[in-house]
Amino acid sequence: MSDTIRKELEKLAQNGEHARIIARVERLAEQEIDLDILERYVRALYRQDNFTGALEVLMALGARFAGTAKWSLFLGQAYFNLGRVKEAQKALLEGQKLAESDPKTLELIKGLLTSLGPNVLRDSLAPTPNRQRPAYYPHIKGAPYFENFDWDSFWDSRLLVSLAEFDGDPLTEEMIVETENELAFKLPEGYKAFLRRKNGGVPRYRTFHLPPPPEREDSARQLVGLLGLDSRRKYSLLGSRGSRFMYAKYGFPQIGLIIGHCLAPETEAIYLDYSDRGANGEPHVSYCNLATQELVWLAGDFESFIINLSQAEPQGQLSLDWEIEPYEDFVDLVENAGKCVIFFHPRRWTPLRLSKLTRNSRGGGPELDGHNWTLFFLSYLEKYAEDLTVDLKSDSTAAFCLLYYDLTPENQVKARRVYDMIQRLLRNPKEVFLFLRSDGQDIKWAK
Repeated sequence: MSDTIRKELEKLAQNGEHARIIARVERLAEQEIDLDILERYVRALYRQDNFTGALEVLMALGARFAGTAKWSLFLGQAYFNLGRVKEAQKALLEGQKLAESDPKTLELIKGLLTSLGPNVLRDSLAPTPNRQRPAYYPHIKGAPYFENFDWDSFWDSRLLVSLAEFDGDPLTEEMIVETENELAFKLPEGYKAFLRRKNGGVPRYRTFHLPPPPEREDSARQLVGLLGLDSRRKYSLLGSRGSRFMYAKYGFPQIGLIIGHCLAPETEAIYLDYSDRGANGEPHVSYCNLATQELVWLAGDFESFIINLSQAEPQGQLSLDWEIEPYEDFVDLVENAGKCVIFFHPRRWTPLRLSKLTRNSRGGGPELDGHNWTLFFLSYLEKYAEDLTVDLKSDSTAAFCLLYYDLTPENQVKARRVYDMIQRLLRNPKEVFLFLRSDGQDIKWAK
């Protein structure tokens, strides 16, 4: 691709001018179109919901590009969007063989193949009375978004994990354009208005309700965090735990954008669901549960979903804000035998309940006994207070966790900071859960 055409198409894509991309490419001679131009062209056709046109173009250029991984990917995407599942699978399997030296294309192909597998919800979830019964009502056209909304009480700003993994920098138009171009969906105005106030984070209001059929006794569910558009954050639409990760890792159906994570991230997610409206339409908000094979329409639009979240805890589910006994009873700071020692007694602090939450969030992880609490604290300190790990030593049994320094004036200050950190974590179990969820897979747990 010549530099002039490349720069021209990139600028048009950044400005969201998809019709002009299509017109520009269609003025080129066929021999001028390479795979990069073809990718821009096909993406622009997708943004215009012209999947049939994209397929026709791909077939017309098949003589030149068949046998390349990208062409097989584009062809599989076109068939996928047209609902031609068997043809999509055939094209993508061929592309998978060709993409061994192209990791990015291979990742996209694997994500689509996962969604085309035998347990895919996209094909099994035809419209049903349950799915078509929205819990809430859509935004009134012309009215301001989130009018009189209580922003101050909505967000939970106490958590370091939220600040590090969810909370993005203030939203910019560049973030919007980058996300829309990368994911090929138009973001709804209500979602953008929401993120202009805060670009992702962990809410205090996190309970939502499913429209309950007779067989569902409890309709309440919990989300953990809402994803923004700052791609540097792990939990953002383009982050390492965004939609593409959820598709590839767990096999969630590719019906839109995953914008909310729930207590069990491997089986539950909140979507901007474009399946009935197209990539440029106004998406519904849906709840997907892979374990129960449910896809439930929650709200007509994003704003309706947000304003109906509550602080009430679902009955029979694990809470992230447990009422615990006075935390001072579980942590001790002593100076003895030339050491500054911090003791933590996990068996005196709701270990069973937190262990259940750990297993739920990590798909069968270890119990947090003294050994694993020690590993947890060391990992947490390494990430958020690395200076406290210098000269810090540890010991543990199943019944207690012990962290200590040699007794010096400098280390006395550091020991007090570690002691205060553990107290703060015990006051905020949600902080523990979020760290386990974001970094737990990197900790080498004791068996």
